[in-house]
Amino acid sequence: IIRYVTAAGQHVKAEDVQAALNAVTPEGDAMIGSIAQEWIRQGEQRGEQRGEQRGEQRGEQRGLRLGLLDGIELGLELRFGLEGLRLLPEIAQIEDTYVLKAVHEALRSVTRPEELRQFYAAGGQ
Repeated sequence: IIRYVTAAGQHVKAEDVQAALNAVTPEGDAMIGSIAQEWIRQGEQRGEQRGEQRGEQRGEQRGLRLGLLDGIELGLELRFGLEGLRLLPEIAQIEDTYVLKAVHEALRSVTRPEELRQFYAAGGQ
């Protein structure tokens, strides 16, 4: 009964469900409390799972970003020396890992630090 009533939509109020339960069984008040507690517990579990998944994804993205920045720093130093390393503070401001991957790859083909700056200023395109 409860599943049917709650599936009926957002127009059904908790008071209506409780009144229906009380009409069907004398234990309606106790049942609604138990059911509500179960739904709360299930909601908390879902929230925890979603939070953990988001946290893992953020951690992975942060690790990827830091790894890319390390690789870019090494590439700048090897390719252009101190002149290239001067770009690092600007590049470190880039949050988008796709752009950082493109910058990392572009280090193979650019011939001057300014060319790399133009590349990432254009969004890595």
